[in-house]
Amino acid sequence: MGWLRNTLLLTLLAAIVAMPFSAKWCQGALIIYTICWIAEGQWGRKIDMLWHNPIIVFYLVFLALHVIGISYSEDASNGWFNVEKKIFLFLLPVVFGTTWSIDRKSLQFLFKGFIASCFIATLCCLAMAFVHFQAADPQNNFDHSTLALFRQLNHGDGGWWMHFSYIELASGIGMHPTFLSLYLIFCILLILHLYKESIPSFSPIKKVGIILLLLYFEIIIVLLSSRIIILSLIIIIISAVVNQHEMKRMPAMRRMLMAATGIIPLLLILWINPISKYRSIQEPAVSETYSPSPDGVYEYSTGIRKSLWQLSIHSIQVENPVIGAGTGDVKIVMKKHGDETGSYNIIGSYDPHNQFLYTQLGLGIAGLIALGACFYFPAWLAFRQKNFFYLAFMLTITFTCFTESMLESQRGIIFFGIFNSLLIFPYYNLYAASQQRIVYG
Repeated sequence: MGWLRNTLLLTLLAAIVAMPFSAKWCQGALIIYTICWIAEGQWGRKIDMLWHNPIIVFYLVFLALHVIGISYSEDASNGWFNVEKKIFLFLLPVVFGTTWSIDRKSLQFLFKGFIASCFIATLCCLAMAFVHFQAADPQNNFDHSTLALFRQLNHGDGGWWMHFSYIELASGIGMHPTFLSLYLIFCILLILHLYKESIPSFSPIKKVGIILLLLYFEIIIVLLSSRIIILSLIIIIISAVVNQHEMKRMPAMRRMLMAATGIIPLLLILWINPISKYRSIQEPAVSETYSPSPDGVYEYSTGIRKSLWQLSIHSIQVENPVIGAGTGDVKIVMKKHGDETGSYNIIGSYDPHNQFLYTQLGLGIAGLIALGACFYFPAWLAFRQKNFFYLAFMLTITFTCFTESMLESQRGIIFFGIFNSLLIFPYYNLYAASQQRIVYG
């Protein structure tokens, strides 16, 4: 069966490497991986592993709630599409949790493949941004209202920063800036995790290379101007220096220097880059951006999210809070109550932009509890093990879910499905996972 395991490893690597570039390529590789998993057989062992892993059961319950929710959805076809879209969210925990355990060397290989792929993806983004800048293409970062406020606060049009920031930068590989930022912050976590113990033995050149790579990813994250990911990165840097066991052994001055090394470049670029400064500091500080225009339309990103969260909460209260509106009806219900309350936004969106509100509105309190179990039962195990790496991963996922409907997007589904499953589900023995320290690489 050696050839089958090699095929599983290579197809998983292909999925991970393709992730920043194409969700369809990634899904294609995952389909091949699933076929190989089926060909592996050994169903008695698979069922036994499934039986002993309540984490997998949480995902199966979450799937069942989605299917049940279709029965009372107004738009059943959209409900089935929603389940089909999330198939790897439900399937990968089962597949990864009931197959062979990936050894540390192979896991490191997969992680390094993702880091390399994201590095190449960012170079492609920078190259495309340079091409667009040279061609003097119009910017796509702000609509006319936001651009007017940006110019008022920054006394200019942003110059070349406009092409090397936010939506324009991420468009080089056709990604949303928040999801590309999410991928990059995970790369930073991977680098810190993979090299935190071995870096003292590296040559000076290799040490400098790792530090420069970390700073490079950090700078790209700031340029992408995703507020929630920038906040997550600052919290992770501070938490790592203050709380991580290995760091506590260092002198306080050295720990402060390490924190400053991580945070000062971030804050410097955040202040120098007018787009990042506007998105992260200026717009949230202007009270007018939280209110609608005279014709009742929310025009700024802060106000749009505020209005969508308020509309979501109102819709939850009006609809059945126990079972929800149905798997395929979240946006339908949001639009209906938006029309009733006169809540509109300039982008015409009825996505709650919050995964927890989205799940509560669609599947009710049962769905929200199931989502919480999928997220935070593994995090509880990680907390018991003082596993900073997984806790930082889940912190970033949680923060992203507060401002994005992360598990309603293919980019979010495949990212969380693959890496959460890799980090948790190969350790199927719950007793061992709670008693023995999990080491990923």
